[in-house]
Parts: sequence; C-alpha cells; structure tokens
Amino acid sequence: MNKMRYFHHLLFLCSVFIFSCQENSRYESRLVSLAQEYTVLQCQLKELHETAGKTWEEMTAILAVNLPADVPERERQYMLLSSNADHIRMFESYQSFDDSVKYALATTEKRDAELAAKVMRIKQRLTQIDEAKMKIYASDATNDNKRLKNYQQIFEQNLSTDCDL
Repeated sequence: MNKMRYFHHLLFLCSVFIFSCQENSRYESRLVSLAQEYTVLQCQLKELHETAGKTWEEMTAILAVNLPADVPERERQYMLLSSNADHIRMFESYQSFDDSVKYALATTEKRDAELAAKVMRIKQRLTQIDEAKMKIYASDATNDNKRLKNYQQIFEQNLSTDCDL
C-alpha cells in the first residue's frame, strides 16, 4: 500500500511538472508572438511618420512655388514651416491662393488625418501588447525572479529594429 501511495505522489508531481512546463512554453511562445507583432507595428509607425513627413514636404513645395508674390516674407516663412492646414488657412493671404493650391491643401489635410488615425490605432495596439506582456510577466514569474528575467529576455530578443525583413 505504501508503494501505491508513493506512486500516486510521484504521478501527481510529474503531472504538475509537465503542466508547468507546458504553461511556461505557452507563455514563451506568446511572448515571441507579441514581440514579433510589436516589431511589425513599430515598423508601420515609422513608415506612417515618414509618409506624413513626405506628404507635408510635397505640400510645402506646392506652396513655395504657388504663393502669391504679394505675401509678406514673414507670413511666407510661417506657411512654409507649417504642417497644419488650419494654421495655413488662418493667414489672410490664403484667400488669394489659386484653387488648385487650396485643393492640394485640403487633400493633404485629409491624408494627414487618415495617417493620424492609423497611428492612433497602432499605438492602441502597442498598449494592448504591453499590457499582455505585463500580464504574462506577472502571471507566474512574480514568485520566480529567474523566470521573470527569462521572460523579459525572450521578449527583448524577439524584438527587431530592422524594418526591412
């Protein structure tokens, strides 16, 4: 009977160990997945910021060529430095702009708003990833500092700064 009891204890300990290993493996694979998604989203953010910059550079070039000659120099400089359609429209000289320039500004403003909305969605998802990561860190690693460091390393090692993959 003692052997049977010993066997049950051994079986219980083995099942706990196996479950624990499966749980750790599940957390580790989830962290890898989160890190990879985080990297993709960071690359998308970088691309959106570059696109927004190029969009306003193009608008600045249109303004530089098409601003009426009678626009005061200081006003001209402010407009060319601005990346804000409302700011550009507040100048009195805006009323004398050619319709094609006004249309280009409206198009740029719309494109900028679309890019800003995408940036916000990506930032929200990045926050969700951070929350999921912290939940894993807190799940069972709180009692085991070594496991916590391991989870942190797994996440960090699976991040990439290379957006050309």
